[in-house]
Amino acid sequence: MATTGTHEAVVRMLAELAPRGRVLDLGCGEGALSLNLAKRGYEVWALDIARPSPRLQRAGIPFALADAEAGLPFADDSFDAVTCVEFIEHLSSPGRVLSDIARVLKPGGLAVLTTPNILNL
Repeated sequence: MATTGTHEAVVRMLAELAPRGRVLDLGCGEGALSLNLAKRGYEVWALDIARPSPRLQRAGIPFALADAEAGLPFADDSFDAVTCVEFIEHLSSPGRVLSDIARVLKPGGLAVLTTPNILNL
């Protein structure tokens, strides 16, 4: 779960740096960020290892059920931006996932990754 203000910061970064294009919300969880971005005019795709939340289904946001560490099930140069909020710290192979994020991003695309300060645990 993202800490207070994290989603808002991600939305601000995307608004300032990325076109209102196609965004992959990697590790989307219950879909709060996906829904927020869709309301702002982005074409959002969501991916998580668990079943999609009913909220995403009702909103018509495309959802991929996949293990990110096994490879992202999207073609090269598919997204203008990828968000990865409070997710990468759960991976055993973050480097592989980062390489795959770079693969699915269009040239000049934007990746926004956040991670909690796990040193405070």
